Amino acid sequence: FEAYDVARMVRLLADDARFSMPPYELWLQGRGAIERWWDGPGRVCVNSRMIIAGANGQPAVAAYHDAGSDRWEPWAIHVLDVRDGAITAITHFMGPAVFAEFGLPDRIVRDGPR
Repeated sequence: FEAYDVARMVRLLADDARFSMPPYELWLQGRGAIERWWDGPGRVCVNSRMIIAGANGQPAVAAYHDAGSDRWEPWAIHVLDVRDGAITAITHFMGPAVFAEFGLPDRIVRDGPR
């Protein structure tokens, strides 16, 4: 994700993968729909930094968006459902308040989390 290589990310998805951002109405299903979103509105995530996390026993990553000056700020926690080696769902929990609940740093600077 940090490289924002959409083709590589799509290869990790199951054919019928789901993509959602509660409480927003955004809900996608299938590799093609997710790929189009990543190549369109999702490009806001270019140059993000990630921290591996977990949520309710599931793999997750905390995404930090580029805030300039070698600083990244909390954006979303991506919770992954995985089956047979493929991502079957990505649920995005948006906003910095969620990060505090997970004990994640409130920013990342070039030298590491803070």
